[in-house]
Amino acid sequence: MVDEVYEEVPEEFSIGQVRPRFKMDLNYSPEALVKKFTVALSEDNKPCQGQANETYATLYFPRDKRHYWSPQLTLMIEGNEEDGTHLRGLYGPRPAVWTMFVFFLFYYSSDNLVLCHDWWLTIDAG
Repeated sequence: MVDEVYEEVPEEFSIGQVRPRFKMDLNYSPEALVKKFTVALSEDNKPCQGQANETYATLYFPRDKRHYWSPQLTLMIEGNEEDGTHLRGLYGPRPAVWTMFVFFLFYYSSDNLVLCHDWWLTIDAG
């Protein structure tokens, strides 16, 4: 199954994106695809860990190879009219990394807002 999926990755997939995305149409029903993910993720020699349910699957590195900044792959599984599956993939950091990023962004923004406000008051008073 892994070789089949790698052969079908679209050429327009760009690694230069911050959170690369891809879309693929597969000839499996959503239920069959989730079952394939579940079986593959339960094997002993699997290259990654994850979970799959009716509409989503998440794949990530095993704990011993995972770093704080390691990405994960989120897959949205949608049925299509032709008895197949429309699969959308999104590579990105784990939620903990996004939380830290938003915290630092908020801290930096609020600090700059205070500095600019103080600067504006000194100009207006002068």
